[in-house]
Amino acid sequence: MQIVHEKSEYIDWMNLKTGKVLGRVTKKFAHDFGLPHRAAHLFVFDSKNNLVLQKRGKWMVLQPGHWDTSAGGHVSAGETVERAAEREAWEEIHARGKVHRLGNVTIHDVRKTYDNIEGVTFFWMKSITPLRSQKSEVEKLIHLPLEKVDDFLKKNKCTPWMKAAWKKFSKKMELKINGKKSGKK
Repeated sequence: MQIVHEKSEYIDWMNLKTGKVLGRVTKKFAHDFGLPHRAAHLFVFDSKNNLVLQKRGKWMVLQPGHWDTSAGGHVSAGETVERAAEREAWEEIHARGKVHRLGNVTIHDVRKTYDNIEGVTFFWMKSITPLRSQKSEVEKLIHLPLEKVDDFLKKNKCTPWMKAAWKKFSKKMELKINGKKSGKK
């Protein structure tokens, strides 16, 4: 089934439990009607092993002005989550590197203007390129040492998927990046 709603990027409407594609819809249609779909997000580390976070533009529909993962977005219709992660990393912060899968989190974010149900696959990457933000989506970037990320998340407005993924995957990433445990409790 294909539903035409507006000129927009098409995404796959999914059964998130089975992975079955139920139809092809625009992002706006999926958000207007709360149709489950996929997204890919990355935690990108710079050459000094700092975690790079982006502040979403104030003009963005979902979570405007909130701090978010390094890069991320919807998986286009027919696209793999790995390819979407690589694409979003390049488009949003000019990052290139090998993507490593962390796992999945289902997010249900309901606001007055949308109902967003996403099966988000999270990845991490060590960028081999200098990073710069895409001004059409990203207000600014911050580079944080790993030991400062928890405090940053407590003190700043962050997207729900960022908080959920950091809680679930931070220790796993820390081991991969540093090769050892830090002083986290």
